[in-house]
Amino acid sequence: MRLVIPAPSSGDAIQMRDDKLIALIAESRTIMAQITDNPGKSIPILAAEQGRCRVRMMKIAKLACLDPDIVAAIVNGRQPLKLTPAKLLANELPLAWAEQKRTLGFG
Repeated sequence: MRLVIPAPSSGDAIQMRDDKLIALIAESRTIMAQITDNPGKSIPILAAEQGRCRVRMMKIAKLACLDPDIVAAIVNGRQPLKLTPAKLLANELPLAWAEQKRTLGFG
């Protein structure tokens, strides 16, 4: 359950910074850097070396391809209220940024 506190005036947008979403985006960038820094290693090997689930690692790595506008909205707390880390990972995100926005509820 989330408590939504309205902005002081109707002209201001409601901002709800979700630190878990931001951490997920940061983790995706870290994983993608590990993948590119180790071209001779597959994701299952990297995951095993780190004691991580390879499936989850692959899902998180895909978030490195999020539309920069979506990333900016999440960092600034302007993401849709229903967007959670679980929902972000559960969706099979398209590569097209416009489709990503529609899939995640950005308009």
